[in-house]
Amino acid sequence: MELYNEIREAWGRTVIIPLAQAIRDFFEGEGAPRTPLAEVRFLEPKSTPLFDPQSIGVAITIGIAFTILEPIIRSLVGKIGTYFFHFPPAMEKRFSESMWQLQFYTCTWLYCSWIVHEAEWFYKTYLCWEPPFPNQDIGFHVWFLFVIQIGWYAHGVYTHVTSDVRKLDFWPMLIHHFAALLLLYSALATGYHRCGVLTMYCLDVCDIFLHATKCARLIDNCVPLNRIVRTLGIGTYVALAVSWAYFRIYLFLIKVLYTSSFQGLHYGGWKNSDNWLYYNALLLIIYGLQFYWGYLIALTGYRFVRFGQELDDERDPTSDPPVRKNQKNGQNINKAKNNKLKK
Repeated sequence: MELYNEIREAWGRTVIIPLAQAIRDFFEGEGAPRTPLAEVRFLEPKSTPLFDPQSIGVAITIGIAFTILEPIIRSLVGKIGTYFFHFPPAMEKRFSESMWQLQFYTCTWLYCSWIVHEAEWFYKTYLCWEPPFPNQDIGFHVWFLFVIQIGWYAHGVYTHVTSDVRKLDFWPMLIHHFAALLLLYSALATGYHRCGVLTMYCLDVCDIFLHATKCARLIDNCVPLNRIVRTLGIGTYVALAVSWAYFRIYLFLIKVLYTSSFQGLHYGGWKNSDNWLYYNALLLIIYGLQFYWGYLIALTGYRFVRFGQELDDERDPTSDPPVRKNQKNGQNINKAKNNKLKK
């Protein structure tokens, strides 16, 4: 064990920290801030227990509340949507699912935005690791945001397996839910909450535009040739594509991955790099999934521009809007006419 510790210390001191410093100097300029305690072991285990009964209990209660409220709210929203737009049953289910998620992500992202824009560590991200990390004061609002999100993803795993419309990305989404749950609770329990809040800020905003686009598209399917609805659908899709590229690809890279990897490693020092590999591995899984879903979003836009196909969810095999049905019916009629002429 002593030999391992000596090798690890030498590797970090001679290779990892100089590399992290060079990367920070390149992006932030020479003399990037570093805590005066970087060369000593200041990291102390978090004072609260790993399995905090209060946080777990509140998160489970919130998850159960979401599970109880979802069918009630979805039923109400679905009936209102069907009353105004005459949704068939399959579309009513998809519409109510997207509206349910749209409401959640809009509320939580606005709450998260208020938290981060009031925090100095949002603008100076190296402060995510300032002493007495990981025993920094978490504050009620950050703690409450975490337990809401943990409850939501616990509820999401349950509904994803039992009741959600089965989509082509069922397994990637399930992996994402489990990775998010692990990351959220680990960040809360071990003091990595500032980086966790930055992660939520970068990811959740896109879900607002994603579900708004789905709702607009479903309405457009049932209210064809309505310019306002069509424009709204295209506008929300463009907002989704732009927000995805900015928040989930660019901002997540510089605010979360860069902060959690090279910046945090150099600022806090190699001696204080506990759990560095664990957290960055989970963050890389989540980041990789953004490219997969980003590809599907780009594919939808390409097909809309190139072939005139509708802005439907590429993951959903049940998606078959009236326009496509009409095209198929038209093709069948033409084939029938050609057969009669041949006879």
